[in-house]
Amino acid sequence: MRREALLHHVTKRLATGFAAVGVEDLNVVGMTHSARGTMAAPERKVRQNAGLNRSVLDAAPGELCRRLAHKTVWYGAKPAVLDRWWPSSNPCSDCGWQSHA
Repeated sequence: MRREALLHHVTKRLATGFAAVGVEDLNVVGMTHSARGTMAAPERKVRQNAGLNRSVLDAAPGELCRRLAHKTVWYGAKPAVLDRWWPSSNPCSDCGWQSHA
């Protein structure tokens, strides 16, 4: 019930507070694959990865995007889905300059 209330609150605030809302299309399945390795060569930090995977899935990014798409149309904002390969962390938020390093 808390997740439902939080998702409702966050998506409504985003949809009513901004004229355009963008989300990045991330590969959640790829992000949550377990790094177990093989019996002969197990990967390191398996428990930490399992905890991170659980946290990513508990955040329910798919449900957040679904509700956000619905509410942005409902409240008149423009929804935008950014490609997962678009370098979203590179451009400067102030001037738009982009490092190609």
